Amino acid sequence: MFPSLNLVFTALSFFGTVQSQTDQVTETLSVKNKSAASIVSISRNIPGIERVEVLFDTNSIRIVGNKNAVASYKMEAMSHDTPAKVHAIACRMFEYRVDKSGNFIQRNLINPRTKIADGLSSVIAVGASDSVNYSKANFKTLTLPDGKVVLDCSFLIRDSSTGINKTFAGTYLFNSGEKKNVIGFTENRKPGLSQRVTHGDVVTDMGPYRGLYVEISVD
Repeated sequence: MFPSLNLVFTALSFFGTVQSQTDQVTETLSVKNKSAASIVSISRNIPGIERVEVLFDTNSIRIVGNKNAVASYKMEAMSHDTPAKVHAIACRMFEYRVDKSGNFIQRNLINPRTKIADGLSSVIAVGASDSVNYSKANFKTLTLPDGKVVLDCSFLIRDSSTGINKTFAGTYLFNSGEKKNVIGFTENRKPGLSQRVTHGDVVTDMGPYRGLYVEISVD
């Protein structure tokens, strides 16, 4: 029978030869923050290890080999089992009104906040789902080795004051602590205006117009 929940890596494939059985030990390491399979996939090949077995049902790793090699492998695996990076996300939506002279009035609509660990999703909603004023956002983050953050997000926005009823999704790159407008909406179809607003630009030289912007900060 094939093992239904275990994935086995042998020294024949990883290290070329199988070491002596005289000092062989078997130990199990529980993985707390990541998947056991991902830890095995990035751990170094250590001479003296005969077999590494992923126990999917308990998210743990069974290691077979000589005592010193098993101890070294456990230290290597534990160094990768670090908690996921947690980010604070602030999502501000604001209305921007500009007259033909470039004078403007800015009004905050909502400013919800959430915290999210890399690889997980976080949903925030403001208002009743059947209301004319309702906003819902879904966020997912990934921290890159250089510290920058990839943010996947999707939005549903209904706002009666601006007449906006939109959905959108996008992927954005942030420096830690950075704040920027990711998108804007306007019902004004003046040539060139809507394209600039859609890119998140607050336009003061093409009024009059009224727009709604989404500003996100990631810490």
